[in-house]
Amino acid sequence: MNKSKLFLHIGLGRTSSTTLQNKIFPRIAFIKDMDFIHGKSFRNRYQCASETEQIEKLKHIIKEKKNKNRDLFISDENLIALYSDTWSPQSYETSFEYLKENFDKDTNIIITIRKPSLWLRSVYSRFSDFSLNGGPKDFFILSKDIAEKEDLTKKFIIDKFDLKSLIDLYKSYFDNVFIIKFENLPSFEFARKIFKINDEKEIAELQKIYMSRKTKIGLNFYTYKINKLLEKLEQNFKFYFDKVMKIFTKDFLLNKILYNILPKKEIKLNLEQKNISLKKMDDNYDSIEEKFDNK
Repeated sequence: MNKSKLFLHIGLGRTSSTTLQNKIFPRIAFIKDMDFIHGKSFRNRYQCASETEQIEKLKHIIKEKKNKNRDLFISDENLIALYSDTWSPQSYETSFEYLKENFDKDTNIIITIRKPSLWLRSVYSRFSDFSLNGGPKDFFILSKDIAEKEDLTKKFIIDKFDLKSLIDLYKSYFDNVFIIKFENLPSFEFARKIFKINDEKEIAELQKIYMSRKTKIGLNFYTYKINKLLEKLEQNFKFYFDKVMKIFTKDFLLNKILYNILPKKEIKLNLEQKNISLKKMDDNYDSIEEKFDNK
């Protein structure tokens, strides 16, 4: 009898993770007769206060599936950066140690990555509400500039961000670490190689589902500026602001109405003043190969 397998997708977020978790991974699990668990849905269902509490409850389910010789597929983009709301690298090693402690070496780790210049902009545009005053220069900070007792859960330590080091960290313990690049998702080569789906009709169906996805919209240059104005209005005229927001939520106003009306202009990340080269990050990313085979 073959030993049951555990696949664990740990992130990163902002790499089509919502589509993968809601549409693609459940379909793959169905095709391969695996059980699938979506981390966020699991936390809500079992009222887990944190990802660490979630893992404790998952361990009982994993043991149960092993006893029944059932393959299991878990996806939760927050596992790669526990204790950080923004997938910031200061929490990568702590998260790795926690996963190492709670999952066996033969767990199949899946990491989805994206070109840093695009990924960092996407992260910032999604979480820019966290940086109320200074914009990107205050959201992306250097480790040497961290203030004593500063809350880092809503910051991004940019000089610690290194995808190669992150991948090597997981390879140092887990036997199977699979790397999927965001821009190559539509080919579904990962489905063929990692999950051994060889039926081209199934691949075509997965591609159809993926291409029909609705992309999460972050703030662009103009909606970012309007968002800052809304924050000031909320601070100074909260009573009236709350009345207006009963008609339109801020997210709906920014991302559904204004995003489609205003000119398209992306937020520009200029990190050169922090001696951070996005081009160098992108070049390093280009040198990373996708990995679909076992070690």
